Amino acid sequence: MEKEYEMMNEEENEKEDSEGKKLVKWLIDSIINGRGYEEIVTKISLESDNTSVEYVWNEIALGLIEWASVQKNIFWAISAFDFASTMYGLAGKEHDVSRIHCLFTLAKIYSDQGGLSRKFKLFEQVIEETKSMIDSGDTNKSVYYYYSRGLNRIANLHNNWGNQEEAEKYYRELIAAAPLGNEEETIQNLTSGNAPWFYEKNPELKVDYE
Repeated sequence: MEKEYEMMNEEENEKEDSEGKKLVKWLIDSIINGRGYEEIVTKISLESDNTSVEYVWNEIALGLIEWASVQKNIFWAISAFDFASTMYGLAGKEHDVSRIHCLFTLAKIYSDQGGLSRKFKLFEQVIEETKSMIDSGDTNKSVYYYYSRGLNRIANLHNNWGNQEEAEKYYRELIAAAPLGNEEETIQNLTSGNAPWFYEKNPELKVDYE
């Protein structure tokens, strides 16, 4: 009886794995062939409601990421990470860090010209979500990593585009967050290098580490 039960479980797992691979293939084919975004989203939604198959969504996300990592076509990579973030969302809260990794990667990929608005929004989303996790007591080092790196990226973006008021806001938040990762000196050096005006304007925030 026990062996029969184990065999049934193995068959069920193989079926789910097979269906998952089919969905990954369909998603990749859709990205390559330029299938419409709404059509892909609708397909994902339908599959998430499909009670006959229990997809392992995080493995489907990983399949997309592995494929995207060897692609030279930036638009394919953007689509793959975009849909992978959706898959991690379906996989549950235990995969939030992986989902945030996808959002952070997307923000880095987007161009500072044509994709600037999307770039800002993605970094803002990463910062908002990771800050909420930290405020809730999450001590995962990866959460701090994406929070601090998101702050650094968006502060530098605002600085590079001449918006010092917004840049200053994010630099201040970054400096306040630095103790969470024991990176006070590192963050100060980064900020001094990227925005020398910041400590000239706020000398009281500069610490002598020598």
